[in-house]
Amino acid sequence: MQQTGAAVEKGDTRVEHAGARLRMALGRQQAETAPRIRGRVFAGFDMIWQTGRLASLVFGGIAADALGIQAVYAVGGALLLLAGVIGFAGISTRAFRPDTSSGGQAGM
Repeated sequence: MQQTGAAVEKGDTRVEHAGARLRMALGRQQAETAPRIRGRVFAGFDMIWQTGRLASLVFGGIAADALGIQAVYAVGGALLLLAGVIGFAGISTRAFRPDTSSGGQAGM
């Protein structure tokens, strides 16, 4: 697989796995959110997601100017490793388990 510039070919497994994880999270969010508020929940989720992306560019640029790009990559790599450890430990999935005491109708 040959990549040119920032373009990523269809079939890049890194992109496919990230997309699959996002689809699973959104599917669970849709299944566990009451229909009457689902639009607001998805809009809020998207707003937080996009704000985080923009903030990372701002803070990354400021940090690169102050500390150098290598430090920014080192901190980013450490945060990525931390996220992986948390994900493998199962901490991130505990909050999304359906409430079985009410018959799985969480959020209603």
